Amino acid sequence: MDKKQIQDRLDTKVWNDKEITKKLYEMSKKCLKEFKWTIGDFETNVIEQLLEIIRTEGIDIYESQEEACHHCVINPIAKNSSLTDNHYANCNRKIELCIACEKNSILNPVTCYCGARLKSVIGSKWGALLVAGDDENPEKAAAMKREILELERVVTSKAPRIIGISKCNVKTVVPDDTKTANKTEETPTWTKITEHIAHFAKDVNIDTLLMYFSCHGADEEVENLEKSDPSEAFKSSVQENMFQLGKSSELISLKDFQKEIESLKNVNKLILFLDRCFPPMIDFKDSQREFIQINACSEGEKAILNDEGSLFTKYVIQGLKARSEKRECSKDCHHCSSYWERRTEYISIDNLFDYVNKHLKQKAPTPKRHLKSTLNDIAFFTEDVVHIEFTSKGSQTPVRLPLEYLKNIDEVKLMLLKEFKVDTETHEVKIEKDIFRNDQEADDECKTLEHVMEAWINRFPLDVSFLKKKKT
Repeated sequence: MDKKQIQDRLDTKVWNDKEITKKLYEMSKKCLKEFKWTIGDFETNVIEQLLEIIRTEGIDIYESQEEACHHCVINPIAKNSSLTDNHYANCNRKIELCIACEKNSILNPVTCYCGARLKSVIGSKWGALLVAGDDENPEKAAAMKREILELERVVTSKAPRIIGISKCNVKTVVPDDTKTANKTEETPTWTKITEHIAHFAKDVNIDTLLMYFSCHGADEEVENLEKSDPSEAFKSSVQENMFQLGKSSELISLKDFQKEIESLKNVNKLILFLDRCFPPMIDFKDSQREFIQINACSEGEKAILNDEGSLFTKYVIQGLKARSEKRECSKDCHHCSSYWERRTEYISIDNLFDYVNKHLKQKAPTPKRHLKSTLNDIAFFTEDVVHIEFTSKGSQTPVRLPLEYLKNIDEVKLMLLKEFKVDTETHEVKIEKDIFRNDQEADDECKTLEHVMEAWINRFPLDVSFLKKKKT
């Protein structure tokens, strides 16, 4: 931008004090001209001058009683931050941050005073492989699929950020329940899985991989043995230890499963969840790899799966969500209460396992785990129910939609029509963000869910208008 462009873009609705506008304009010119300013130069030419303007105009300055985050200058500094902990060893001038800035660092990057771009241990350089098996019972098959898709939503969520894995680094394999004539030509589940594993094995940008398998773990032979001699059924299942990914025919041996996992040479940290019957404990030959494994039950037990879904997966998801949806198992669930009260800024493997374990007692088999890792914190603890506010010129009352409703743009628009009491048959919605600009070239329409989320995260007000549908 040149000087004239700055002047032309000044919005007189916002910058209505000519004297202050002139000072800010001069500061902007300096900022554009000087590319090699030090921190001290910036403090002298920008921060000190801004403070002088504030003092001269008699504007009140908000001052926190605690030392404020260096990035947002509002929230108190976090006691621990995975964004800075690993960086401080080689830094001569440390930046101090709040937990909110760490959570939002995927969208609003943080650069230290030394020039290093900081990334959170949680979610950054992470990938995920989420797999739902199939079942002869359509209700059970649908339940497994539903839970894995919900898990995908949880691990990729950016607001609230629970783990915050980039969607392009998440591979999800679920049964294809569409009814087509070419059903026999569908790619086998295991083929899809091995293709995704090969992708992660080549991706040098993935440091930590989360793998979650929700499937069956015994073949027909084991099921038949179980009816006559449960002990022999167990022995057979352990010897064979088959992953049943299809309805009944697609069986994968533990040997093949382990071989694929060991091919992930680029992955330093592996987090594996097995929600299946007779789940084995994986024995890695690579002693350098950090490894966490959590099974729904012990090797000699059957996991619980009914038409409602898996109890184990239900509580894993519930534990990761923490209080982001303000949902409890029941009004008097002391397991949820104690989990929330003991909270820190992060969800650790220990706390999550303890939460799931306590909920499953007297309901299902006891989960089992194996830890060989320095990685403990795997998610951010969130207790905020996130709402996004929409206003309309035709209504004095804004509509606040809970984040859980924001699954796709069509669903958001339908919800807005209903909440603003507009006929869904005759009208459609246009969502716009107010970017405080006068120029006509500014594109302020939110056409996708990503546009809505981006506007909300950057604090742009969202306004909706209702247009009559064109007759066809």
